[in-house]
Amino acid sequence: HDYGFHFMKFGETAVVDLENFTLEGKSKKAFRNVLNKFAKENMHFEIINPPYDASLFADLKAISDKWLEGRAERGFSMGYFDEDYLNRSPMAVVKDEAGAIIAFANLMPVYKEGWATIDLMRYDPEEAPAGTMDFMFLNLFLHFKEEGMKFFDLGMAPLANVGINEQSFLREKLAYFVFKFGSSVYSFEGLRSYKRKFTEDWEPKYTGYSHRSSLLFTVL
Repeated sequence: HDYGFHFMKFGETAVVDLENFTLEGKSKKAFRNVLNKFAKENMHFEIINPPYDASLFADLKAISDKWLEGRAERGFSMGYFDEDYLNRSPMAVVKDEAGAIIAFANLMPVYKEGWATIDLMRYDPEEAPAGTMDFMFLNLFLHFKEEGMKFFDLGMAPLANVGINEQSFLREKLAYFVFKFGSSVYSFEGLRSYKRKFTEDWEPKYTGYSHRSSLLFTVL
């Protein structure tokens, strides 16, 4: 503020407390059912490490293209398919009974001690059964918990809980209408709803921009 910056809330990040994460108890029955379902179908989770060969990238690109269904990559708050980028970090994959990859996510480097997260997530909409990404996330939580991590960052739900207060600025109230009625452009509410199944802990995220610039120009 002292340097002439304005701030606007841009959404909330879902955080999973790995130290207290468990599959025990009645409330976690759905999670256990997911793991049991994939175990019965001989599907498994695996962490692979770079460098990745051309054959693997061809498989991942095919999955990514199917997932996009002709849509352009957005890359605003999530990663996009880029071989050089993906070749810099380990990757979580889900394989079917034949050993073919049906879903993947790259493990993004995190510079906060005790934290872990992923960036790009893709699955094959034709071959991946329902619950594949739940299976991916549950295994990631268990993997990083064993690694001694304390928190898993599920990523931002853009525009979540922005402009909901009477005292909110006009630009934030406009963002609220985008969140509520912009589903044809981006599944704002759907993304938040999906992440809520794993956690109720949310951290607000803000964008800072110079008073010499406009918010619209900054976003673009």
